[in-house]
Amino acid sequence: MDLKPHSSGEFSIAVIQANSVLEDQGQVISSPLSTFVGVYDGHGGPEASRFINSRLFLHLQSKSFKEIVFLGFCLRSWF
Repeated sequence: MDLKPHSSGEFSIAVIQANSVLEDQGQVISSPLSTFVGVYDGHGGPEASRFINSRLFLHLQSKSFKEIVFLGFCLRSWF
């Protein structure tokens, strides 16, 4: 098991592959103040999940706290 450091201890991620190509993506980014966890379903191919996996957290890191709080509000209201 490959454990990664976290401000509250350690974590690991398990993946079960059902298709010949791994369509799903996941990531964990941790800092002393927060932890971002992303799990992205490929839905018929890996392109969309790879795209969001490579861009979402970088995009969030470029935003201010106020912008991220607003984004969270929008996401909650959409679903």
